[in-house]
Amino acid sequence: MLNIIHDFFALLQNITEGIYIFGGKTAWNEVVNTLYFVQIMNEKVGFLCPDTLGEKPAPRFKHSMVYYSSLEIILIYGGRNDSVADGFTSNCFDDLHVLNINNMNWINVKTIGEVPKYPRYGHCTEIIDGKMYLFGGLGPSRFGEGGLRALELSNLPFITSSELIEPLADCRAS
Repeated sequence: MLNIIHDFFALLQNITEGIYIFGGKTAWNEVVNTLYFVQIMNEKVGFLCPDTLGEKPAPRFKHSMVYYSSLEIILIYGGRNDSVADGFTSNCFDDLHVLNINNMNWINVKTIGEVPKYPRYGHCTEIIDGKMYLFGGLGPSRFGEGGLRALELSNLPFITSSELIEPLADCRAS
């Protein structure tokens, strides 16, 4: 049974196949990293927890999640988990995780080059013309992060071997 009631992220892969849901909070305010697949068949809905390989992202909420249909991957960026803040570490994430839908393998992607200045949550991402755009959100200090950043997705070597990809470049007008 799906106990998540708020702050999760749902992603429609294909209306004939179903919807992916990752993370969020339960009715008891527990932050989770569960992946659900909501299957819709013949006006019936079924909740499945697909088996995955690799290391799942840490529990989080208010993250972003987008589907890149060209490579059949889901990208999860950022989010927060208040239970990890201990005065030394941030409760916000600046990590990027990829789930390959074909083999259900999680990959924690290490970016190279310029990256966003702060971890963030409550931001939005969208994929347009082979780039994942990242905008807005709040950081550990709860101040907004300005600017638009883009991650090039056209040459993703990590799908087969490497975990290094091009950086989130600053897209502000020069």
